[in-house]
Amino acid sequence: MKKMFLMATLMGLCILSACDPVKPVTTKRDCGTEDFYKERLSKDNVFAREEKKLESLILEYTRKMRGNKFDFRSTNVTIPVVVHVVYNNAAQNVSDAQIQSQIDVLNRDYRRLSTEIPGGHAVFTGMASDTHFQFALARRDPNCNPTTGIIRKSTTTASFTHTNSSVATVRNPVKFNSSGGDDAWPSDRYLNIWVCNLSGTLLGYASFPADMATRPLEDGVVMDFTCFGSTGTVAAPYNLGRTATHEIGHWLNLRHIWGDDTGDPDECSADDAVTDTPVQAIENYGCPSFPHVSCSNGPNGDMFMNFMDYTDDACMYLFTNGQSERMDATFWTTRASLASSLGALPPPAAASADLFSKDTDEDVGNEANNESPVFYLTDDIWIRNTNDGLTNQEHQNPIGEQINYVYVRVRNKGCSPSTAANVKLYWAKASSGLAWPSPWDGSVTSPALMGNSIGSKPTGAVAGNGFVILEFPWTAPDPSEYSAFGADQNHFCLLSRIETATTAPFGMAVAETSNLLNNVKNNNNIVWKNVSVTDADGASHKNSVLLANYGRTAQKYTIKIKPYQGKTFGNTKVGIDKRSTFLKNVEDIRGTKGLEPTEREYVVAENGVEIKGVKMDRGEIVSIIFNLAEQKRNPRKNDKQPLFRRNVNQFLVEQYSENGELIGGQLIKIKINN
Repeated sequence: MKKMFLMATLMGLCILSACDPVKPVTTKRDCGTEDFYKERLSKDNVFAREEKKLESLILEYTRKMRGNKFDFRSTNVTIPVVVHVVYNNAAQNVSDAQIQSQIDVLNRDYRRLSTEIPGGHAVFTGMASDTHFQFALARRDPNCNPTTGIIRKSTTTASFTHTNSSVATVRNPVKFNSSGGDDAWPSDRYLNIWVCNLSGTLLGYASFPADMATRPLEDGVVMDFTCFGSTGTVAAPYNLGRTATHEIGHWLNLRHIWGDDTGDPDECSADDAVTDTPVQAIENYGCPSFPHVSCSNGPNGDMFMNFMDYTDDACMYLFTNGQSERMDATFWTTRASLASSLGALPPPAAASADLFSKDTDEDVGNEANNESPVFYLTDDIWIRNTNDGLTNQEHQNPIGEQINYVYVRVRNKGCSPSTAANVKLYWAKASSGLAWPSPWDGSVTSPALMGNSIGSKPTGAVAGNGFVILEFPWTAPDPSEYSAFGADQNHFCLLSRIETATTAPFGMAVAETSNLLNNVKNNNNIVWKNVSVTDADGASHKNSVLLANYGRTAQKYTIKIKPYQGKTFGNTKVGIDKRSTFLKNVEDIRGTKGLEPTEREYVVAENGVEIKGVKMDRGEIVSIIFNLAEQKRNPRKNDKQPLFRRNVNQFLVEQYSENGELIGGQLIKIKINN
């Protein structure tokens, strides 16, 4: 919304329409815990303080995000889920298939894959965001034992209530064994979802993120068994799993889109603290006709298809970029420990320790890693401009010539404690042709220092099924010292290596060679990250990459420029500027299919291009300069567009050897400000 009313509205208990066939059926959703929230703000000083603190963190996060002081997370975060089925009869004991159907719905909804989007209202579907959050049933329990992620508990309790009692087992009886429910798994490692028979017309509710400090045993989401998933016991109009989507939105600190001011003298006064959702008078029910205008928000009216409204399941299908940003802010400042959880990984066959870092979210620690799509975007390395990276794990662009702080996450995939190891951290000037150990070892000094060691730190003993985070101070290079490369002055890389032995091969599963990418792929204790260094003197970023030959002889390469997480470049026109120095190395640039020459550039086809015959001498470094511009596209029916997040489009530049072996690459990100 355009207004900024900072008082948080209720996001916990939601009384929605009853969908249990044996309950009285109503036709509209309702919310019954606004009084709980207001009462707690006025009487619970700890909760009020934590709520204020969280809102302050979110405001600071969004301020920096809009100022482009953060990099934009390109990989996904998978949240491990444990479902506690607490049942009083056979009907309430929902099937595995029904549970999996709910996980599938969450992954479609949070990844901008809702099937309703292509046929939705274009003025709002263009704002739909891929949050990059996804969900998976846990595969290991807190004790490192195999699990399905589903716990079944028979109870004598006919139905469960939710109150504002000061006694935990009274306000949340389903969450405790002692009151007929089931105890939560550690909320810093799992999203707990309880499925049960809720009393009356209660459909579901979520915990407040601000309660993590004092009520961690109650953290999670509670769902009525008749409205969970999209098959089995569900009933229309709440039979498509969108209630859980809505409640997890609350769990990630989203508010109702209308601001919960129903019944106030001015129903246009409240706010959901999100700037790109329209002002809206009250909640919507059923499936309104477009446009549904309130609070003078015409011509487009209410965003009633938003997951945080109260419309029927079939009529809600999107989160906005602003909501995605707010969820991110909450996650990385309040729930970041979930990013370190190993709950979604199966326990190893042997209990012995296995230290590793993830290449991407898809990485399960195998050697070789055949799961990750790329190998230079790890989220187990992140940078902060101040030393707050243990509590805020969103990556920031480092500032040149100043001390930044690099954080490296080391996980223990095994179930037994590890012996001490050493983490060695390096930086290098980015190029798609990086090798090992040069230039990371400081041996390349012309035309500037092309890489060096940042430092070494011991891990200590890492608990089985656990992790540690190490902090490295780093004075980042001055990008202006790399002016010899023309446009590409800001791109750099970081490399982390976990050494579990003091002599070669240093504990690596496969001995390292000069092929850096293969080293990373074959060894789960090496990870690589592309970063952009901000010039403290104010030099602007350029859209460009370097190609390099760090081999011992002249080589011929193939360069691929292609969309990332999509089939096309979407609404971004990608052009190769004719000032790019690599063009002189290409055997036949004009004969390359997928390039359209213009006066100043070669426009790349919307699905990418493959440029063959790029000859480079030993030690040669050349640049590709990109001209990027927004272009409007009319999506064709069934044309899968790139997955947008915060108006960011992305594409890859990859360098291959003549025999087709991938050497390395870089990810280019474009933020479109609208």
